[in-house]
Amino acid sequence: MSLMYKKIFSHVFWKHAFGLDGSLFKDLDMDKAHGYAQLIVRVFYFSLFMAAYSTIRGLGAASSSNVVDPLWPIQWVSDLGLNNEIFTIIQVLFISASLLAFIVPQFRLVRILVTISLLCYSAYTNSFGKVDHGWHLYLWVSFAFVFLPNRKASEKALRYLMTFVFAQFIVLFSYTMSGFWKLLYGLMQWRGGETSIFSLDSLSNQVAQRLIQTNSESVIGDFIVQNEWPGFIMLLSAVFLELFSVLILFRSRLHQVWGLSLILMHTGIYLAMTISFYNSIVVVGLLFVLSPFAVHRPFVTKHTLADLPLIGNLFLMLGLFKSPSPAILFYDAECGVCSSFVQLLLRKGKVKNMRFAPIGGQVYQEKIGANSSMPHFDSIVYFSESNSEAHMHSRAIALALSHSAAPYKWGALMLFIPREIADVGYNLFARVRKRIFGEQCMLLSDSEQALFLS
Repeated sequence: MSLMYKKIFSHVFWKHAFGLDGSLFKDLDMDKAHGYAQLIVRVFYFSLFMAAYSTIRGLGAASSSNVVDPLWPIQWVSDLGLNNEIFTIIQVLFISASLLAFIVPQFRLVRILVTISLLCYSAYTNSFGKVDHGWHLYLWVSFAFVFLPNRKASEKALRYLMTFVFAQFIVLFSYTMSGFWKLLYGLMQWRGGETSIFSLDSLSNQVAQRLIQTNSESVIGDFIVQNEWPGFIMLLSAVFLELFSVLILFRSRLHQVWGLSLILMHTGIYLAMTISFYNSIVVVGLLFVLSPFAVHRPFVTKHTLADLPLIGNLFLMLGLFKSPSPAILFYDAECGVCSSFVQLLLRKGKVKNMRFAPIGGQVYQEKIGANSSMPHFDSIVYFSESNSEAHMHSRAIALALSHSAAPYKWGALMLFIPREIADVGYNLFARVRKRIFGEQCMLLSDSEQALFLS
């Protein structure tokens, strides 16, 4: 394993991409995914060129208008007293750079030119006293693509895909921040006794105000205004989608489903309020519906529901409380905390349907190591014998506790916490566990020894 791979496997962020439970690079053909990602990048720049070309008619009128409040990327134009006609040059540069990036996307200088021209163009269109978010996803993704490796980069496929993941992260994080602010302001409005996202008529009022202000009609606007419950469900669903979007990054089995859900959300907004999110739909479609980490997987499987944030955790937790399926818990035999946890499960937890084996042993190699490119894990790995799926970190702890008796069984409630969040605390503790608690040998009874495979 190269030095680069070792650094990635130990990185606090990237190691989750190579995890055992439904992560990005699990069972991934790196070369095919790399080729597919390159195709998506090229199509991205083509779609950007088409979007830029479609602005020719509108900018002619805009260039004759006075800039009301110039944003910082074009502040220099106003400071130098240059004529607004210079923005026609910016537009031509934007269109030309996008076309050039479609033709030769492998040149970083071209990708930088696209990002700078798009930044200036977007700043200009938002300098008339009103902010339009239509170009923001295109801008952020084009910025991320600047860091795509050039032809001579070693281990190009991995670097390329990691940069692609960076672009996906930016998109998902922007949706999460949008959902976070909706939730935060909703709580503030609810606390102040105002109409909020928790009000039954919230979306109905927003749609009615929008249609009155624009003096327009929409396809489902009247229906939303007259029927509050469907609108209330749609609004809460949209907030849920946005708020938990960033958690989808390493859950590749959800890329396509989540991407289509976001597209459906944008389509619903347009049908109700005539607000177009065409550019956002294109970006989400390219990066997630056509995700190179998901195209090799079935679109919907029995695991899709289990991967859903909160909802999947709840269903998984309820299923475990009924009757956990047989499993093997692999643990670090040289870790005092891991050994103590195993003894807790054996003697106080009265564990059922679970056996134990050390990480790195023969059973571990047979079940996980032999048919996996995963790195060596040095703490806890939970292996389900019913579906041959492995889980690590905080989820492994919670799943192991689900096999024990009360009150330890209630530790499985940790499954309700999204694993990306729970793993933060787990990783912080895992770094210092051996230094603080040292090593510990287990003294086992005959009945306990029968539960160990090696």
